[in-house]
Amino acid sequence: MRKSFLIMVTALAASTVFSSCTKFYNCECTDHQGKLTRHTVNAKTKVQAEDKCNDSGELENCELK
Repeated sequence: MRKSFLIMVTALAASTVFSSCTKFYNCECTDHQGKLTRHTVNAKTKVQAEDKCNDSGELENCELK
């Protein structure tokens, strides 16, 4: 009984740790003059990273690379 409890606790802790990991994505933006800028965006999902990348360039065309 105790062994199965420890296994359950370990599995729960591992799933919590790995599900909250953030990843790093490269964002490239080009302004209206053609100047290219690059920066790193950290997010949990690719959709969140795309949103952050697009929000970073108000007058620029930005996309994930």
